[in-house]
Amino acid sequence: MAAASRPIEKRKGRQMATRRGGSLPTIISLVVVIILAMAGFITSVVFFSQSDRYKNDLEAVQAQYDSIINRGELDDERVVAAQRASGNESVVSALIAQNRQLKELIAGTPDAVHQDVLDRADQRGIGGGSLIAQIGRLSTRVDSLQNDLDQQVALREAAQADATNEANRVQTIRTGFEEAVSSAQSEINSYGGGVDDLRRRVDEFVQTVLTERDEERALYDRLIDERDRELAEANQNALVLRDQIARLRGEGNISGIRPPDEYALIDGRVVGRDTSDGQVLIDLGADDKVQIGQIFSVYSEAADLRPDPRTGEYAPGKAAIEVIRVDRNGARARVIRSSRGNPVVRGDLIASPVYDPNKVYRFVVYGNFDVNGDGVRSELERLELATLIRRWGGEVQDDIAGDTDFLVLGEKPVLPPAPGQLAPPEVVEHYVLLDRKVAEYDRLLREARASSLPVLNENRLRTLIGAFPE
Repeated sequence: MAAASRPIEKRKGRQMATRRGGSLPTIISLVVVIILAMAGFITSVVFFSQSDRYKNDLEAVQAQYDSIINRGELDDERVVAAQRASGNESVVSALIAQNRQLKELIAGTPDAVHQDVLDRADQRGIGGGSLIAQIGRLSTRVDSLQNDLDQQVALREAAQADATNEANRVQTIRTGFEEAVSSAQSEINSYGGGVDDLRRRVDEFVQTVLTERDEERALYDRLIDERDRELAEANQNALVLRDQIARLRGEGNISGIRPPDEYALIDGRVVGRDTSDGQVLIDLGADDKVQIGQIFSVYSEAADLRPDPRTGEYAPGKAAIEVIRVDRNGARARVIRSSRGNPVVRGDLIASPVYDPNKVYRFVVYGNFDVNGDGVRSELERLELATLIRRWGGEVQDDIAGDTDFLVLGEKPVLPPAPGQLAPPEVVEHYVLLDRKVAEYDRLLREARASSLPVLNENRLRTLIGAFPE
């Protein structure tokens, strides 16, 4: 069975092999056809796919082309002219180059934005017209301004020429002035010797006059002193005679010739009376520091000045007098109060609780004075006034202090205009000195007013000390 079955299987194998060998070309052909069909299909798909892409690209290129220039503008003569003018370049490149050239010309930079160029043109006032027209107008204006400038230059040159001529004229005048000043200075120098000689002679004459005046004043003072002594002796003799007559008549001793009590405040005596005008003479004068306006009480005798033992007060005098004129060794006073039936007579005693001949008054003297009466006020005459105060018994201080009694001010120094920068040094120094003196004058007056210090002029000072010019 097994052997019989093997040949049968071999035959089946050969048959199957025969069948396979006859159908192989057919299969190959079929496979080729299928491959070709698939290739064609794929090719068709690829072709249609590429066709759609190319079509889309073509439409995009056409749209871009139309955005640059449409088909209707191709025949425009301006486009044709631009094509001819572009040469080997494209029209767009040529237009871009021309646009950059115009921007460079207008805005100064080829990369300027078109709207910026228009805005800058509007800012310059040329947005409504052509640039060439505006340039023409500006050129005309520039020409006009140039003409004006030429005229102004001509005027300036003319003014400069006038200024040069004027400077030359001023220089000529200055030269003449300097020559005149030099000539005048020479004449002044020539007169200097004569002036110095004249000043020396005047000083000698003044010194002679002052010496004679001092001698005459000394003689006058001696005569006054002798007269006062004689008058005092006569008054004393008269009182003695009155006392003798009173004793002979039984009236007792006159207390006026008795030594005064220790507590009696007797300052002076009445040495004379003028009944016609109600004035009296007292034996106190400028040497005793009696002042005009000073008031004295009048007593008949020293016993009247005895204080009341109960109250300790002094009795009022029988009269009161006010000094109206002061001489050196005496004074004239007017009677301002008197008792009926008890008039002021020669030999009466005078006293004042505020009068103190030992009081030393202190003065500050500043300013320009005319002590010699020549009409010229100067600072040097302040020294003469200070000497007059010292002779009277006062004290002259350099500055206001707590014990200063009076400030005597003369004429304020006159401050001239401030010198210029080219002024000589001596002129500047003189101005600075005067400025300091004016400031010192103002300071003294300000301090005196702040402290209520009495301020006197020369006349009031003389009235105070009783020293009037002769």
